[in-house]
Amino acid sequence: MKALRQAWFSFVVGICTLLPGFALAQVPAYSVDYMGPGYGTMNNAGVVIGNESAVYPGTPWVNDGSGLQYLPLPVIAVAGSAADINDAGVIVGAIDTDDDFINDIPVKWTPDGHGGYVVDLLPLAGSALRGHAVAINNNGVILATGLAIGSLPTYTAYVIDGETITHVGLSNPMDINDNGIILTNNQLYDYYTATSLGFDPLPADMPQGYLYPASINNFDEVIVNILTTIIGHTRYHAIGIYTVGVGWDLFMDVQTVYSAGSINDNGDVTLHHVNSGCGLVYLSDLGFYCPASLLDEGSLDWAVSGASVIATDGTILARGGNSGTSQYGLVRLSAAGDLSAPTAPVNLAAVPHEATWQQPWNAIGLSWENTSELTLDYTIERRVSGAPDWVVINSGWRVATMWDMDVGLGVTYNYRVRARGLVGLSEPSVIATATAPATPADNENPVVNIVTPADGSSVSGNVDINVEASDNIGVTHLDILVTSGYNTEVLCSIFNSSTLTCSWNTQSLAPGQYTIQARASDAMNNGALDSITVTVGNANPELRSSDIQLSARLRKGVVSVSGKVVVIDETGAAVRSAMVEGRWTRPDGSTIVRYAYSNKRGQARFSTSGDRGTYTLTVANITKTGYTFDSANSVLSESVTK
Repeated sequence: MKALRQAWFSFVVGICTLLPGFALAQVPAYSVDYMGPGYGTMNNAGVVIGNESAVYPGTPWVNDGSGLQYLPLPVIAVAGSAADINDAGVIVGAIDTDDDFINDIPVKWTPDGHGGYVVDLLPLAGSALRGHAVAINNNGVILATGLAIGSLPTYTAYVIDGETITHVGLSNPMDINDNGIILTNNQLYDYYTATSLGFDPLPADMPQGYLYPASINNFDEVIVNILTTIIGHTRYHAIGIYTVGVGWDLFMDVQTVYSAGSINDNGDVTLHHVNSGCGLVYLSDLGFYCPASLLDEGSLDWAVSGASVIATDGTILARGGNSGTSQYGLVRLSAAGDLSAPTAPVNLAAVPHEATWQQPWNAIGLSWENTSELTLDYTIERRVSGAPDWVVINSGWRVATMWDMDVGLGVTYNYRVRARGLVGLSEPSVIATATAPATPADNENPVVNIVTPADGSSVSGNVDINVEASDNIGVTHLDILVTSGYNTEVLCSIFNSSTLTCSWNTQSLAPGQYTIQARASDAMNNGALDSITVTVGNANPELRSSDIQLSARLRKGVVSVSGKVVVIDETGAAVRSAMVEGRWTRPDGSTIVRYAYSNKRGQARFSTSGDRGTYTLTVANITKTGYTFDSANSVLSESVTK
């Protein structure tokens, strides 16, 4: 691995704009130049090639910074595409000779010395009927791939080295470096020794998984995605650096956000964001950055996303757009001096805040205005007025307002705010001064007590509920609630009083246990609760079936039978909303179960029909919350014959 580079280190993804894990050198600022539409690549001289579409051929272009220039196409071509450019400016790609884009021929564009290009057709290897050039190194060696029609049509790689054409038989070739190392989507191959190199096994201390190489540099360093697992639609992978003949280093630990892009000879790396977010650049000895965070003040009207290539001089090729100029596509980011710290925030205000019930704390509220697009977050400093030393009370704060709630009663404080950027803190803002409230916040709860009825007592009829409460400053609200099962009802409430009396009518309630609660609160919303349990009526009421009435009629050979079950309690009063389970037995001996609820007269109605004969209605069960069924004292069965 190249000596000037530090060892790769494990990295955990956080926010889009990322800081390095070690001490900063000076971070460069970048200016933006629009290069052209679509997708492409760049050489170390900053010359960019591109295609308007990433999928379909069109008219490829080149731009060295002096303006976009379309590459010439042979007369037999209807479209073309540029794939790679070496540092001498030689471009390789393919042309298509039909509108279906299936008859592609590899081509090379060579600078003519007068600002233009000469296009030459490249040979196909062996029996290949079509092909395209995918890469060219700085020695002029071209990596191409050709399609041969056999039992199964397959593109395989071949190398054009001057007049020598060598078929290497590799599938999915991606790149060839200056040492003749060919990278495919799953292997390495040494062209000069005709040797398949492969990848060494991953060390035990690195994440294990399937290897997906992305890029190779001229120091035989390959950046590789390591797919560890897939859960649902989410891919978990690490990123490693493999050096041919040396071995593995971990570049980024397992995560789901970034995948490897490219690596240059300095060890600078581009990372793609898997969800179209901000892709990252790793600048050797500096750290990870979102390219948009590195723009100088004159380029902030550009929206810059993922980078694809970094030249050895630090020039970055990325995608970007400018709504003001309506330019979208490939942009070149060129170093334009050092990135500066943000300018200081302005209009800092400090305002005392006395506790309220909505915000029950004493505090000093701070607000300020940002003045720089370079600001990532803020550092807030405070001192007791007149004291010499400032103390950081918050750092990494991401909004321009803050509550300082750690204040002493009646203490006067000075405040100042600094903006933090990628290269450090701004100068401090103008000082703001405020005095904290002198009265402590009320955090004492009221006291509330249910005076009557007594806890555990039995009640009936109209019941008076009496509540008393007290507070160190004053009770502002009282209410009384009654709960049965999952149902809670507020009986009554009052404001600004320490006593409350409610009349509770229990006459229509089902017998059973009820919970009475009293709640009290003060102006600061401090609260208190008292609770008791009382029994309404008989604690164990019973249900009975007092009568079963049946009637039958015959019509056109069909008997229709109606039944009525009367439900009462142990006092003989009709019970409403009791569920009766009735079972009909028909003349043929078959049975059918029916359910019915009793009405306000305690009557549950049933019916059935069938052939002539005897019908019997039997009460199997009667249920209602809070009651038990007294079957021993019930009429359980009645019959009728028709």
